[in-house]
Amino acid sequence: MTDNQIQQLRTEVRKELQHLAPSVYPYFSKLAKNAEGLNQAEATVIGYMAKNAVSVMSAIAQLEGEYEAG
Repeated sequence: MTDNQIQQLRTEVRKELQHLAPSVYPYFSKLAKNAEGLNQAEATVIGYMAKNAVSVMSAIAQLEGEYEAG
């Protein structure tokens, strides 16, 4: 990926993280409330996307499910 593509991906991930419904995505909604948490959530989601070849929202939903399961 080019630097521009990476930046576009980061922007897309951050946008999605900042607009999650807390009732559906409580873990990521809480995590994304501050800059440090947003950075952590972004890195986690992008890592999951790269490893599993899934979209942003698929990664968020699957990770949220894993956190709910404990």
